[in-house]
Amino acid sequence: MKKHKQHHPYQKKQRKASDCVVSAYNFIPALPESFVFKPAWADQISHDIPFKDGESGEIEFEIEAVTPIFIRNGTGQDQEASDEFCHIVVQGEKRYFIPATSLKGMLRNVLEILTCCRLHPVSDRRFAYRDLTPGHPYMHNFNQNNVRCGFLFEKDGQWFIEDYGKPHFITHKEVDKILGTELHNMVRNRKEVQKLKHAFDKYKLKGGPYAVFKESKGVRFATFTNKNNKKMAKKTDDPNGREGYIVFTGQPGVRNDARNTGKATEFVFLKPEGHSKPKVLPVSPEVKSDFLNIYYDHDDNQINPDWKEWRKYLENGEKVPVFFTPDESGDGVLHMGLAYMYKLPYNSRIHGLYPLNTYPDPKSEEWKFDLAEVIFGSINGTDPLKGRVFFSHAFAIGNPQTADKVDTILGSPKASYYPFYLQQEGEKCKVEEYKTYDDADAELRGFKRYPQKGMTISNTTDLKPEEYNPNVRTQFIPLQKGTTFKGKIRFHNLKPAEIGALLSALTFHNKADQYFHSLGMAKPLGYGAVRIKNVQLKGLRYSDIVYYTNEFEIIMDTNLELIYKANTNQSVVWRDTVQYTEFLRTAAIANHPERLRYPVLKDFQQYKRDKKYLPPHSEFDS
Repeated sequence: MKKHKQHHPYQKKQRKASDCVVSAYNFIPALPESFVFKPAWADQISHDIPFKDGESGEIEFEIEAVTPIFIRNGTGQDQEASDEFCHIVVQGEKRYFIPATSLKGMLRNVLEILTCCRLHPVSDRRFAYRDLTPGHPYMHNFNQNNVRCGFLFEKDGQWFIEDYGKPHFITHKEVDKILGTELHNMVRNRKEVQKLKHAFDKYKLKGGPYAVFKESKGVRFATFTNKNNKKMAKKTDDPNGREGYIVFTGQPGVRNDARNTGKATEFVFLKPEGHSKPKVLPVSPEVKSDFLNIYYDHDDNQINPDWKEWRKYLENGEKVPVFFTPDESGDGVLHMGLAYMYKLPYNSRIHGLYPLNTYPDPKSEEWKFDLAEVIFGSINGTDPLKGRVFFSHAFAIGNPQTADKVDTILGSPKASYYPFYLQQEGEKCKVEEYKTYDDADAELRGFKRYPQKGMTISNTTDLKPEEYNPNVRTQFIPLQKGTTFKGKIRFHNLKPAEIGALLSALTFHNKADQYFHSLGMAKPLGYGAVRIKNVQLKGLRYSDIVYYTNEFEIIMDTNLELIYKANTNQSVVWRDTVQYTEFLRTAAIANHPERLRYPVLKDFQQYKRDKKYLPPHSEFDS
């Protein structure tokens, strides 16, 4: 197996801020299976028979918000999302609290990093790409000569495509003649073209897609090849002309005839010649899964707007126009999309990349629990493990006050952006060639974290009114900084080292006054930075926190010494691991908080052109 540099603590490189990118998030490297710490006592855990040194007790603590904090109040399935902080009402008064699930998620993620656990869970997605940057392999891999068109339908849960052959282009002037629309003028008008961004925006001009199909059904089309070697279609009175359907796709921008830029055509799907029926091709489960992932079928917040509409038609037994490339046999589908130049799936799935590709099957006997699974429980392995740690809600104490309502835009980072999400090698934040999801030796960056700013920022101040789409706004009312909550962790039959692991994750190994956790929503904007204080142990043999954290550190040093000796023939202590040192850097207030923001779209594009990438936070913030 290829050796990976992130196995070892790396030398920190000094870089100028101007050399780097901007990013609200960064990563802590994850380890391959041979470096994961798997406690030897995992198969001895019992809820009925205690360890000889096992203890049960409580950890009480307070959480102080050092920036405004927000955790959304729960609502019913059919209700709109609340803009209020999570609360219950007692005798007419709101009692604000941090849910136990939020506390557990926060602490488990930290413990997974600090105790050298696996990177999990991660869905086994396959990302896709459509990049027209000069020199990018998309245009090489996307063979327009192989693209066909047809209608997708579903039968008994299986997808099929009726093959209508090569798609033909039709000018907007011709479409206007047939349908009585004004597309030719609209796409040349900057204000009007904003109304045509998606295919369904165009279909709605005529009452929907099937109204367009019906109106174009009786039309005869003549075909020809234009000077650019494009297969074109136009209406003809010749009774020998072919029948077909006009199909719309989205309008990415305004049409400029002088520069010959911008989309100026739509499509015609021509019926097979004569009276023959179209060939029907099955869509494999893998191709179907890739398609659904590409169009974010699993996420209502990111789902492609056109697919969201087409999905309803498919579910109602209707057919959906698609573009596709046949496989080598010609009897199946290699990949498909809703647009002519659709996104192509990468070669590699997430689970096929390092370090996930080093992990055994979670349901196999080879799976051994890591420390986070041992403490919190796991459904993996042949014998699932029940957790021994239980969290209470953390209720606000004193007289908590709400801050002003926040009206902002919270985007979701795209893991398909390989300059940030994959390990890159270069100098001064630049590479000669990127590693992408097409590369078999590509490496995932690891655990994603939002480094601490120590302040809140706005990401809408530079937006023009027309860019501030109300449909993507998020509104919430945070609690003011200084709000304090009181919580409790109860545990059963934990060994001293396990108690120490919990305390180290909670207090940053006894440095809670220097570092901060992140909780709740809008972490990329600096909200939810919290300090842990007043930690108290109840019901334990020792009241000294340091006793337990020392036991944990001894266990980590002893086991990591054996692990690293076996893999690298080098010694290492836990505090020198990249997991420990890099994590603490992300938990400290950044030196350059002004750079901890999301890039805008043009930044992402420029980074790719300049071959820039996101370095580790310790280098990024130096």
